[in-house]
Amino acid sequence: INDPVVVEALRFIHSSANRAISVDDVVEQLAMSKRALYQKFMNSLGRTVHQEIVWTRTERIARMLEGTELTITQIALDLGFPGQNHISRYFKKARGMTPRQYRMRYKCT
Repeated sequence: INDPVVVEALRFIHSSANRAISVDDVVEQLAMSKRALYQKFMNSLGRTVHQEIVWTRTERIARMLEGTELTITQIALDLGFPGQNHISRYFKKARGMTPRQYRMRYKCT
């Protein structure tokens, strides 16, 4: 990625994946307009800032489902979700399956 603004935004998103952040949080961190950041993301990555946040958070959830014995509720609380129901809806919307289904399919043994 050649755009230093996008690189900095990605660093912030990835370092904040253990808590709920919004596009506004990224915009505030970079001190630029939402529209300008949106355009930079689309030009550099072909996706929006929001899509990157969701992908990063669901990737963190997936790694924890695969690599730990933590319950889904524990993962939810560790990542700033209010509970199992919320993380399940969030994950299913992004990945097309519930965390439990994901864990059963991809859990390392």
